[in-house]
Parts: sequence; structure tokens; C-alpha cells
Amino acid sequence: MNSPPTFLLAGLLSLSPFCCGLSVAQNDANKKPNRVLRILPLGETPPFVFKQEGGARVEADAPAGSIPPRQIVQVTKNGEERGNPLPLRLGQISAPTPATGGTVSLHAVGSSGPEPKAWHALRMPGNATHALALLWRDPDEKKWTKAHSLSLADDLKAFPPGMVRFVNVSTGPATIEFSGETIELEPGNVALRGTARAAIEGESLQVKVSDAKGKAVRVHAASLSHTAEERTNVIIYKADGKRPRRPAKVFARPERAKLATPPRGR
Repeated sequence: MNSPPTFLLAGLLSLSPFCCGLSVAQNDANKKPNRVLRILPLGETPPFVFKQEGGARVEADAPAGSIPPRQIVQVTKNGEERGNPLPLRLGQISAPTPATGGTVSLHAVGSSGPEPKAWHALRMPGNATHALALLWRDPDEKKWTKAHSLSLADDLKAFPPGMVRFVNVSTGPATIEFSGETIELEPGNVALRGTARAAIEGESLQVKVSDAKGKAVRVHAASLSHTAEERTNVIIYKADGKRPRRPAKVFARPERAKLATPPRGR
């Protein structure tokens, strides 16, 4: 298996610690969408809480800030909505939505429509036709009212079928053991492994992350497989529960490398 070195995808990813109220002056409202964006919120769902309502036991709403907005929509700087409202679910990659380059302003959708202030603004990566934006809640405030993001180039040139993409968005360095190789991955960094358009069958994968005392803790151990037409994201993110047993969690999932066609912009 080919093993290119661990690297930061300069120009092909964009880290954005922005939150509500950010100016989106970089976004050209007159430019038609010519790219495709998907969003993956990372984190843990709060425990279910039930209440009595009309004599029935129903699930109570999640505490404010404990989950991302249930729906978001892009809004241009002149107040126009772009695309349809997009449902967000923790641990699930959203449906594709059209976008432009530069900054994308995301607004939470309420009962009366989009909120006037942006919930989050993310930067699209480089000139990639497709992007995957990873979102997670602020590790200090521990609320989704303030989110961080990392946007990855997601087209087949940047992330071809057959490859495994390791991404670390936790707060500490990660040690990844994959297919007999040890990969050291700092926060905010990305590494690709594998061979383009080649299957992977039962390769061992183990991830360790340092805890608050500096001790390396194993947070994931499994085997990894995908077909030659698939690619796999392995994303390491901070465990954000009240008293997590481990410092980080891992999203590891293959997907078929068949992407939505970008709209024709201008």
C-alpha cells in the first residue's frame, strides 16, 4: 500500500472558528452557485429527557445549545436565501447543497424562517468543486451556539475512490495505527492513505489520543474495508459529553465516491 506522508492540505481546507454575527463580506451575493457543499456536525447527543404533556409522556426539547440547529439555510449578504433549508443531524453527513466559493453564511431556520443573524460562517476550500464541512461545538463554551468548522476539498481529485482520509479535529494530537504504519496527526491536520481505485479489505485501524494528563488513550479499534469505488473518512473529534470516559471519538465510515454534479455558475 502506498503511504504518502502526513500533511496539512494547504489551500484545500479551511479552518473557521466563526460564529453568529460574523460579516460575510467575502461572499459575492451576485455570483451564482457553482460548487457543492455537504456538512457533517460532530458531537454527542444529550441524554433524552421526558416530560408529561396532555397525560402522555413525551420527549422534551434538547437544552439550548446542546445540539446544532435542526435546519440551516444559506443567506447571501443582501438577505436572499440560497438553496433549500438543510437538516442537520449529529454524526450524519447532510445532503449536498449548492454553494459558491469564499465565505458561506449559515442561518438557523425557525418557525418564521431564517434567523436574521448568522449561526455560523464557513470558508469554502480553494478551487475545489465539492467540499465537506466538519462542524463541532466550541470546546470551551461547550455549546453549539458557538461552532467551529474545517472545510475539506471533497472532489475526486482531492479525495479519490480507494483512499482513506484521516482528519483530526480534536484538541490534542492523535496516533493512528493503520495497515502496519503509525501516523502522528496534529489537530487540524489531514492525512491520506491507500491507493486510488483500490479496495481495502480488513485492514487494522487503531486510534489513540492524549487525555488531559497527557496519557495516550485508545479511542477506536476496528478493521477497515471498502471497495475500489468507495472512499473512507476517519474523523477524530473531541468527546463532548458531560463526563466522557475517553478524550475523543471517531467517525469512521466508507461512502461510494459518486458526487452530485455542481451547478453551472458564472
